[in-house]
Amino acid sequence: MTKTKEFDCVEVKRRAQQELLDELEGHSPKEQYKIIRRLAEETTLWKELRKAKQKAAPKPKAPTAKQRKTG
Repeated sequence: MTKTKEFDCVEVKRRAQQELLDELEGHSPKEQYKIIRRLAEETTLWKELRKAKQKAAPKPKAPTAKQRKTG
């Protein structure tokens, strides 16, 4: 008894990869980097990682009176 595939992960990956290659075609490496960066920033994963990084970043401390004094 064989099971019919309802979702072909490999096909979805290949299609996505081909779409990216088509979009990058004819662009310089610098332009390709910008395109990939823009596409990455639009993903849910990127947005979640940015949120997590902002929460984890230490907040800058206000300078103490001793640090504010100059010369």
